[in-house]
Amino acid sequence: MRTMATSSEPRERVLAMDPRIRERREEVRRAEGRRRLRALGVLLAVTVVVVGGLLVVHSPLLGVRRVTVAGERRMGVSSLLRAAGVHRGEPLVDVDPARAEQRLDALPWVGNARVVRHWPSSLRVVVTVRSPVGQIPRTA
Repeated sequence: MRTMATSSEPRERVLAMDPRIRERREEVRRAEGRRRLRALGVLLAVTVVVVGGLLVVHSPLLGVRRVTVAGERRMGVSSLLRAAGVHRGEPLVDVDPARAEQRLDALPWVGNARVVRHWPSSLRVVVTVRSPVGQIPRTA
């Protein structure tokens, strides 16, 4: 049964809490704080790993350093890369092999082009020459 405080009793005595309950409340608050801190730590670690990974993938560390050209060469390697729209040092993840193949296929002497990425830093370009099907005589 609960008693009402009279004007002569101090208010603290009526609102006094059992020390065991107070300790348990403090323990629960501390546990909540540790849980939040742990969740924040995990979130921070995941963010650091994702941002670090993106920085490494888009850095010159994983850029185009070596280019291997197979097939007929009518152009130098640098001219072939320029025609494909690829630059040395460009992050390999940013190289679009399909787009490079389209640009090379647009050259009049190319029958077929194949561009393949090889991680961590090389690119292989295979070019086959178009076979002539006819000849136009020159008129003077």
